[in-house]
Amino acid sequence: MNYQDRLALELSWKKSLPDLSDEAMLKVFPEAIKLIPAKMQEWQDSREFWSNKGLELLKQAKKTGNEDSILFIKELVRFDHAPKVVLADKHFSRLNRLWLSTKGHKQQPGLNVDDAKKVPIEELLIEAPRVSGNRLFYCCPFHKEKTPSFIVFTDDNHFHCFGCGCHGDSITFVMKLKNYDFKEAVKYLLGGQK
Repeated sequence: MNYQDRLALELSWKKSLPDLSDEAMLKVFPEAIKLIPAKMQEWQDSREFWSNKGLELLKQAKKTGNEDSILFIKELVRFDHAPKVVLADKHFSRLNRLWLSTKGHKQQPGLNVDDAKKVPIEELLIEAPRVSGNRLFYCCPFHKEKTPSFIVFTDDNHFHCFGCGCHGDSITFVMKLKNYDFKEAVKYLLGGQK
């Protein structure tokens, strides 16, 4: 079996998998729609809690004037609190898009491909990242790995995986992750249903 045959076989296998998107799950469990606003509030409260806790710790450390304490608290906030804030933002944004789609939110005339490309890739990923400057490190959603090699560059909103070589913008990410075509991916990113 050559490479092209294996690639075609893998593609047909992926297409045979059930659609486990949020929208598909809501069709199976429509009663979950009622829970979305409460879950959105939970994630918003979580974001505020971790954000305020980090600010409070920094203020307390600055009052002591001890440089070591300030440095320790900054690192604690960076590696413990900040990922929790980012995770809460991601879940809130995902649920908000899902909520809008259940309300028949239609694409507004002013929205276009550029707007879809502006949707932060990190909002589409569930796991908490390892943060380093403007780079977010994740385990790649396209292949199994133990060490994160999937990097999201937040300054220009693109990704690259050094494990499997995948790269692109938020549209490319949704196309690959959900097996959507270009139009479906743009519509998904803009809050519409497939």
